[in-house]
Order: sequence, then structure tokens, then C-alpha cells
Amino acid sequence: EDKLSVDSENASCFSKDDEAMIKGKIREAGGFDKLNTAIFQFRKAAVRRMFKAASTFNDWGREAMGTDREETFERLAESVHYAADFVSMHCLFALAVEHEDKKYME
Repeated sequence: EDKLSVDSENASCFSKDDEAMIKGKIREAGGFDKLNTAIFQFRKAAVRRMFKAASTFNDWGREAMGTDREETFERLAESVHYAADFVSMHCLFALAVEHEDKKYME
């Protein structure tokens, strides 16, 4: 849990004016301990969600692809590769449509 903790009171900004303004707003809103607790709770909840998603994905992989770990890993890696290809093509298509003109279509 130490890796999720934050010490907002010791944070700094490039601009000392911005730092003073931000720290003043933190004090007005309840202080650094309140902010640190909120950030910690947010991070903790995010890690739990990621762990739950990873566990669910792991269970699915085991059910869908069997118990051979190496084969399962290879199939998952291949799936990720194909998914990346799909997403990149989708993004390129959207970009092309935004810049489409008659000359482009020739």
C-alpha cells in the first residue's frame, strides 16, 4: 500500500506562484491529509479494478485455450497483435475520412 500513497504537501510546481495557489486551494478544501486519503482511495480502487479485470481475463484464457501455458500465451499475444492491427486501421481510416477530397479518391 505504500506504493499507492502520496504526500501532496511536499509536491512542487515549476511555477512557485502556481504552487502557492494550488496549496492554498488544497488547504481551503480540507487540507493535505484529506487530499492524500482521496488519492490513496482512488488508486486503491483502480488497482482493485485492474486486478479483477486481469483475473477475469486470466480465467477466460485458461477456459478458452486450455492449460498449456506457452500455447495460451502465444494465442493471447497473437490476439493482442491482431487487435492492435484492427485499432490502428480503424484510426487510420478515421483520419483518412477527415482529410478526404476528390483528389484523394483518384
